[in-house]
Amino acid sequence: MKEKIHDRRGEVPPFQALGVVADVVRDPYSTIGENITVIRATRDDPLAGMLARRQIDLAQYEAGREWQRHWEEAAIGAVRAIDTTKEPVDGKGATAGPFTDRQRLAFNELWVVRRTLGFEGERLVREILGDRIPLEVAAAQRGRPRKYIGMRFREALETMARMWCFA
Repeated sequence: MKEKIHDRRGEVPPFQALGVVADVVRDPYSTIGENITVIRATRDDPLAGMLARRQIDLAQYEAGREWQRHWEEAAIGAVRAIDTTKEPVDGKGATAGPFTDRQRLAFNELWVVRRTLGFEGERLVREILGDRIPLEVAAAQRGRPRKYIGMRFREALETMARMWCFA
């Protein structure tokens, strides 16, 4: 057996205030598929942070990612690049329709989620996953404890996981 030259394991910081977690990933330098521990920033990714701290399970994580995928597909419009160096002319040709088929499907999925979660549940998911508002800020805006808002957010993720058959 070959002797390991480098130890590529990251160490967990003693506090979570940095917004980082330890995560186990496949070692890119390994030929036999070994895993290594790395430090991962989760400041802008509440799902990854909650999964790494075992606050949610894999089905809830996948449901959150599915919601984010639909949210991003619904938000992207038919934006055309404008070349400011060219002379503007009339007759641009046929204009594209206002929405693509992918956007329509994403709108429909988000509508089903809203009907399933209710106004408050959908609003909480939209703020945390769509607008990237931290859980603490969402709790402060509602005048509720962070633990309660975290519980409600996990309930919403569990409902979406069951709805999309991840659970």
